[in-house]
Amino acid sequence: MSIWKHVFDVKSIKKDEKWHKIVIHSLETEIFNTETEMKNLKTELELYNLELKLIINSIWLSKSENRSRNRHASTILAFRIEAEAQRHLKKQLLAARSTYRTVEYRDYRPNDQCQKCQTFEHLQNKCNRLSRCLYCERNHQTWNHKCQLSTCEDKQSCNHTISRCCNCQNAHFANSAMCETYQAAQPISSQKDHLVTKL
Repeated sequence: MSIWKHVFDVKSIKKDEKWHKIVIHSLETEIFNTETEMKNLKTELELYNLELKLIINSIWLSKSENRSRNRHASTILAFRIEAEAQRHLKKQLLAARSTYRTVEYRDYRPNDQCQKCQTFEHLQNKCNRLSRCLYCERNHQTWNHKCQLSTCEDKQSCNHTISRCCNCQNAHFANSAMCETYQAAQPISSQKDHLVTKL
């Protein structure tokens, strides 16, 4: 660490380690809204649940502006050992005089696009929304898309398909790089690359 002292303002260095995570659903956003309250949640979880030891305070899965509109939200619990995470998976955990169910944590990126509803930040296997077609935005799965012309033999999109994006309502497929919603979901570096190519 001393060789980098003149380059970086470093107070401490921690070894990179894999965390094993589960999710608590339906946690009251009003009760656990601040950093101190999240620390209190960690304390209560460790106190009232046998052999539960978290690495850090719980982390909200949703953004603060989304939580402000909802009474309940989901948080991540991080464990150092996988067996500890598995022990508390699909159990009822006790905290703040309530019980909360837990499920497996799945790591999705903001630009992951669901093949069922065509929106972002989740995948098809966890989607409970209505199906939307990638090509025409109608309420059917993309693989069920058929041309409206009875004489057309194409099973999927064809020259007769009137493209319409269910995310921005413009005339293109929902996974088009021209879509503003698609662009907004991409990492910052990709957005910059796209701006350069447009210029």
